[in-house]
Amino acid sequence: MNVGARSYDSTLRLLIAVLISPNSVSLIALQQISTPVKSGSQPVREHRAESRASCENCGNTSDTLIVVAHGKQKAFCSIQCLERSLNSSASTKPFLSALNNRRRELIAAIEEKRTSKLITMIHREELGSEKPYITIEDSEEILHRVRAVPDDTPIDFVVHCPGGIIMPAEQIALAVKGHPSGVSVIIPHYAMSGATLIALAAKEIIMDPYSMLGPLDPQVGGHPSPSLIKLIQMKKTEYISDEMILLADIAAKSLRQMKSLIISLLWDRLGKDRAAELAEFFTGGYLTHDSPITAEHAQALELPVKIGISDDIHELVRLFKLTGEHHGSLYSVPCGR
Repeated sequence: MNVGARSYDSTLRLLIAVLISPNSVSLIALQQISTPVKSGSQPVREHRAESRASCENCGNTSDTLIVVAHGKQKAFCSIQCLERSLNSSASTKPFLSALNNRRRELIAAIEEKRTSKLITMIHREELGSEKPYITIEDSEEILHRVRAVPDDTPIDFVVHCPGGIIMPAEQIALAVKGHPSGVSVIIPHYAMSGATLIALAAKEIIMDPYSMLGPLDPQVGGHPSPSLIKLIQMKKTEYISDEMILLADIAAKSLRQMKSLIISLLWDRLGKDRAAELAEFFTGGYLTHDSPITAEHAQALELPVKIGISDDIHELVRLFKLTGEHHGSLYSVPCGR
């Protein structure tokens, strides 16, 4: 393996250590290693072999190293290869089984404590080269789970998501809005873009002080809709490409549709005028698309925000840091029991 000190100076290394014992299962989170590792240090020793590392899963060689300390040290060229190895390896099945059991136990305990049904949509960006986002597969699964909950049972919906495709996000938002006993959307860390739309549909939004919502300006061709419309207003048409004119036309339609949807979600609680004001705020391009809206800011906007999330919810989210389960978008978590 070519993992000498010079490589550590120039290349970011990732270390994943999975420890399994009969009585306990622990996952040591990803650690970034960007400085030389001294010879003999633990859990990684310095090697000076000249050959490049071969991936344990696919056999490809790479200077970028992902090392798993799991009884025997193994190297992988990508997170995807690591996941495939974890899912196929008989030696890791006790770990994955115990992890799933702990998730189910924790979900059951939360449901009992809150006398609700717990649904989760937890999308992780920490692992993998593809970014997770809301897809139609997510909406199919979430809608199925919501329909299965009795009308007289409230739902707790844990959302950890950067956003996604608008149609499935709208479907989920309408299902959240329509549940007779109400839905509490719980946001431990962030629910941006389309996930914010889902939060606006909730009877109650539960956040931590530093949890984040985000703007809802539709992105068309990688550009914010308000900016595309402003471009058409600021420049003469003869100086604008046909493509940009088409994108601006789509942007105008997207903005009208999004504003109408937001108003429909908020009208009954805030009244038509205030709902229209909030629709303009979320879609009008006053903020960049990744601008955070904190719990305190959301309360100031008169959204039904309660601040304070229990430790068991945070523990549940952390239990999904490393999983190969795939439901539409990467690391989308199975919903409840």
